[in-house]
Amino acid sequence: MRLRFGVYRLLFQRHDFTNDLLSFPSAFGIGSCTVLVRSIIRDVYTESQAIGMLAVIAASMTLSTLIAPVLGGAIAEIVSWRHIFSLLVLLGLSIGAAVLIWIPETNSNTDSEALRLRRLASKFQHCWHNRAFLVYTLTISLVWSAFFLFIVESSFIYQGEFDVGLRTFALIFALISQGYICGSYATKKLVSKVGADRLISYGLAVSTLALMLLTLSSLINPEPISVTTGMFVFLFGCG
Repeated sequence: MRLRFGVYRLLFQRHDFTNDLLSFPSAFGIGSCTVLVRSIIRDVYTESQAIGMLAVIAASMTLSTLIAPVLGGAIAEIVSWRHIFSLLVLLGLSIGAAVLIWIPETNSNTDSEALRLRRLASKFQHCWHNRAFLVYTLTISLVWSAFFLFIVESSFIYQGEFDVGLRTFALIFALISQGYICGSYATKKLVSKVGADRLISYGLAVSTLALMLLTLSSLINPEPISVTTGMFVFLFGCG
């Protein structure tokens, strides 16, 4: 999937008309990697261990958002933004090679029938009728929709509305990402004491309150400090 993502991004560099066509499979490849990581954790760890490990993985993923904006901003200023996608291609190929060489298969109960359409349809139907699955899926979908909406619009907000420079914006984005890392660290420490469901409720309450205050401040007197603080607290709740 990383290799596929790298190839798609290479195509993005030169052909603007392919953006809409390739956006879906590109996103599908990225999403598949995320699901695959969680499947590996489920294979290797117990349920209680998996929660803590997922928090560590999430924090590690967020750590990349500390580095990526700064590195991407430097590349865009020195050469061109197109070279950012070239770097993604190299990273995708490197990660794909590392997975093939060093990471063994974790699924000890392989099923050759698992990818048959009838079996997949049956599993999707089972998930659709599982209320707990639907609640958790809807919750995380709404939370991450808010986060990715901010990712898409953040450059326009800070650089367009607040007239923030490229490097300053990269540092602000990195600071906001720290909220998720702090939240993930808190989750790892508290999940065994509080319980997963109650901790999720607390996180949702924090994130919802942060979004409400952020909306209010944006309507009254939008400032970089209020947006940054609001998103930091929101991501803390997400973590």
